[in-house]
Amino acid sequence: MLVVCGHAIQQLAGLDNRTALNLCVERFIISFHMPIFMLISGYLLHRSLQRHKQESEILRQRCRMFAYPILTLAIIRFLRWQLPHTTWSSFPTVFLHTLLNTLWFFWALLIITALVCMVHKWLRDNWGGHFMLIGLTLCLPNVYPLRAYVHLLPVFLLGYALATCREIINQGTCADRGMPSIGRLKFEFRGWMLITLMVVCAVAFLCMFPHFGYDDMIYFSRYSLIDSQHLGEDVKRDLLRFGIGVSGSLLTITALHWAIWLRLLRGKSLLWLTKIGRMTFGIYVFQDLLLLVFAPASRLLNSNYYLINATASFLLLFTLAVWLTHTATKHKWASRLFLGI
Repeated sequence: MLVVCGHAIQQLAGLDNRTALNLCVERFIISFHMPIFMLISGYLLHRSLQRHKQESEILRQRCRMFAYPILTLAIIRFLRWQLPHTTWSSFPTVFLHTLLNTLWFFWALLIITALVCMVHKWLRDNWGGHFMLIGLTLCLPNVYPLRAYVHLLPVFLLGYALATCREIINQGTCADRGMPSIGRLKFEFRGWMLITLMVVCAVAFLCMFPHFGYDDMIYFSRYSLIDSQHLGEDVKRDLLRFGIGVSGSLLTITALHWAIWLRLLRGKSLLWLTKIGRMTFGIYVFQDLLLLVFAPASRLLNSNYYLINATASFLLLFTLAVWLTHTATKHKWASRLFLGI
């Protein structure tokens, strides 16, 4: 929902790109909407590996699931924007560029998953291997979308580490640790830990948010060992991106946890959110497709009403993406091409 909302503001509010990205609500969304995706993805990959799945099996599933939507949308994007300006000699280069920039988040997720699976298989999840991955990625050229992958890798590994820690805690018992069984007190301690985490993340996020701007977004800048001109400033910017992404992600997850536990979210509203969560993959794909259709209309919108434009665009994009995802699951080829299943 945050991704669709962010894209609606950026592309369908009637504003130029820089003005839209500098809006307070857009900076808020961009600060953590992709990091929370990767945090959860890293957590879930660890759970998949612990269910005795082979690394090669997981990678085959991911490749099959991501390949069809990426290729389908790359062809549509190429036909829509590039074909009229492409010669036969430039076709391979132009199409390859289009392919690598289509659904960039899926590319990031696929590549990072492959790297983590390699460390899991060959280095037995040695954290020296995971830190080595981060070090190697900092040596990549500072070009988009490579810099986006580099930004998201540490967040993915943090989610993976959280799942590892949870497994260690769950495997241990009070008796093993020489501690008395304290039942309710243990649960209350967990509750206070979550409250403390929420407060710390909220304070950290509020402190960092005023300093997070256009030049700090992963689309435009990244710390790179290869071409860094101001090493200190680049490191500071990268730490800001990581810090605000992690604090915003953990704050959102813990807030949702408490909303469910306190029954602020229950019944039909919780069931609806659960269904939307299961459709996340399709919503992400179809909103990207819908943006290709509706983006030209943004030139006709009055920028004075950008909030109304963005709100109406979000509702339209989100509703259509949910409907298309639901419809695609009922048709074999639509399901294969757009959902990879």
